Amino acid sequence: MSYLSQLSRSVFPHIDAEYVDDPNLLSLHTTQSPYPPSPKAIEAARGFAFEQLNLYPDPQCSQLSEAIAAFHGLRADQVFVANGEEEIISLTIPTFFDAGDEVASADMTNRLYRTALRMYGVKHRGIEVPEDFRLSAEHFRDLPVHGLLITNPDIPTGTTIGRNDMLQIVRENADKIVIVDERYAEFSNCSIAAFVSDYPNLVVVRTFAKAFGLAGLRCGYAVADAELISGLRTIKQSLGHYPMDTFTQTIATAAIGDKDYLAQTVHRIVRTRENVAERLRAMQCQVLPSGANFLMVKPPNVPASEVAYQLREQGIIVRHYKYPPVDEYFCVTIVRDEDMQFFLDTMARLRI
Repeated sequence: MSYLSQLSRSVFPHIDAEYVDDPNLLSLHTTQSPYPPSPKAIEAARGFAFEQLNLYPDPQCSQLSEAIAAFHGLRADQVFVANGEEEIISLTIPTFFDAGDEVASADMTNRLYRTALRMYGVKHRGIEVPEDFRLSAEHFRDLPVHGLLITNPDIPTGTTIGRNDMLQIVRENADKIVIVDERYAEFSNCSIAAFVSDYPNLVVVRTFAKAFGLAGLRCGYAVADAELISGLRTIKQSLGHYPMDTFTQTIATAAIGDKDYLAQTVHRIVRTRENVAERLRAMQCQVLPSGANFLMVKPPNVPASEVAYQLREQGIIVRHYKYPPVDEYFCVTIVRDEDMQFFLDTMARLRI
């Protein structure tokens, strides 16, 4: 006899990148930032009033919501804060859809979506991805569904839908909720977060884990029309009144206020990304165009799984997805220049 529900026995847990705590291994598989958070965030952490942790946090995350609103040129009532973008994506399902509704996303995009949909009895419609992995407004047109879930830049490919195409998708699906996961958007020029005031059907989800260098804290947020944000808060507060601890609110508020440091960090990562892509192509590798902080690399002559294994033998961990068609590629996170040089030197020695 099993005491587990049919659901818990039939879904598969989301598999994160392997956790590595070994200084002898170079981790190029987690898509986290190689750089520390803003000095202002570190200063806020050091000056935090730990003696006040006996008090409950602000349930509205007022200061952080105001800071996020200012960052995007919005109002605080257009901001919803929670513990990471995954939690927010999960909360959007019961907020905007009923059991039996159908939601579309690209076939390969973040498989966490499908599990979240299934948990609430919402159907999933897959959108076939073209051979070059490049999606456009055409792929999201005239779909008989109740909503769209789009990751831009995409997971796991890193390919990007341009801003004009994204806004066209939102306009052409005005009768549907369009949820856009922009966790990597700082590394490309594709964000439509600033346009949520113009489109009442648009929800944009962001994170502090990537460009802000705060993966060690779980902090994500959504921006949308105030009515949609109110719905998210209602669902969240029906499960628990306090959305985020005081320490995380404090650090994230300081981080998003330091635009100069964010711009410098993003510039360094993007510059390194483009240099590495050029070097890999010179080795005859196929490299997908990326708007994220990682590259998808297809070796010229041997399977990607074999190259991932050889790199591991040399002390470098990359990520290999085992499902087609991305199983022909391995994913490499962009880190500091000296570490990327070690990766490139190692690749040059391999028989690929």
